[in-house]
Amino acid sequence: MIIGLVLTIPQNSSRYQAGYERGVNFIDQGNYRQAVTQLTNSISLNPDYAEAYLARGIAQRLQGDYQAFIRDYQEAVLAYRRRGDVLQAESVQDALGKSRVPGN
Repeated sequence: MIIGLVLTIPQNSSRYQAGYERGVNFIDQGNYRQAVTQLTNSISLNPDYAEAYLARGIAQRLQGDYQAFIRDYQEAVLAYRRRGDVLQAESVQDALGKSRVPGN
């Protein structure tokens, strides 16, 4: 009986990945507000999920919230570094430096 209960309870990894996938789908549909909500939920389940920060940053930028876009990309850099993925962290940092943000 205990095994059955464990199998029916969603694991955090599948929950944060599902939230990420829903968020990306909402971006593809142009529903950026809902995307941000889903990606925020994903990040709350796994604060080191760099890809979710990147996707949320894209949704923020597409909504015109450039400061949130920058913050999310900076968080992605930190998350990649915590995971030991220095090359990906540098790649995101470079992309952020090359991005054109109004007012900068």
